This record gives sequence, structure tokens and C-alpha cells, in this order.
Amino acid sequence: MSGPGSDIYLARPMNVLVNATSARLGGGITVLRNLLPALLREDGGKHRYTVTPRDEVRGQLDPGHERVSFWSSSIQGKTGPGRFFWEQIELPLRAASQGDVLLSPANMAVLGSPVPQVLIFQNMAPFDRDVIARYPSAGRMRFHVLRDIGTLSAK
Repeated sequence: MSGPGSDIYLARPMNVLVNATSARLGGGITVLRNLLPALLREDGGKHRYTVTPRDEVRGQLDPGHERVSFWSSSIQGKTGPGRFFWEQIELPLRAASQGDVLLSPANMAVLGSPVPQVLIFQNMAPFDRDVIARYPSAGRMRFHVLRDIGTLSAK
């Protein structure tokens, strides 16, 4: 971070909440499996990371470090409205009481985050017309929804 007051974020230890509910397979897991050790290496040894994965992928994300902990979530087996409720309602409530910053690494922000948020776009397919054109209509509709959510999240 840069700008007025940014040194406060660098000067004190923070609890970084990592919204890992989208990581189920492939790229989402790979990004987090590499990102967590990199953050631990680069943060001067002072920040803590609380990760919110699905239970079935927790073992794949755990770097085995004392500054990384995991929350169990009620997201298990949920899609659509259930996942939306977890990410947009339950997670912000937890963030308000236990986090200093929220890291959302899967194209979708927590829209009502009560703490500063870092958003990572790791899947650009919803923004690529050529990729979208190769899918049947149901796939195209999904990409359009993901693009709209991503655009709203970036704003």
C-alpha cells in the first residue's frame, strides 16, 4: 500500500482473513497453496492469516505454519444462495470482529466487507468473448453472471 497513512498497515501486526470458499479444485487451490507461503515469507514475520476454506480442501491449503489458522465454515456442500449467504453475510460478520483486512482471491469481493479488502482476479475467462463463445448457452450465461459479479466487485 502507498499513500497517506499506509505505513500504519505495515507497522503493526494484522490478522488477514483469506476468503478461500471458492477454492474447490485446480487453479483456486494452486493459487492459495502458493500465495500463503509467499505471504508468510514476505511479511516480516508479523501477520497472522485466518483461512476460510471448504473442509474438503483444507489439507491441500495448510502450509503447516503457526501463523496460519483455519475457520470451519457453514459453506460445506452449498452452492448458489447458500454460498452467497456465507460469503456476503456470515463472513463479513466474522471479519468485523476478528480481521484487519480481507483477502478475496477468486474474482468476487465481499460487497459489505467491514474491513479493507484486497481482491485478486485469477480467472479472466468471464471477460474474454472468445472463451465465452466456445461454450453452450448455459456456460455462456454462467460466464456473464461471473463477469457482472467481478465487475461489481472491482468497483
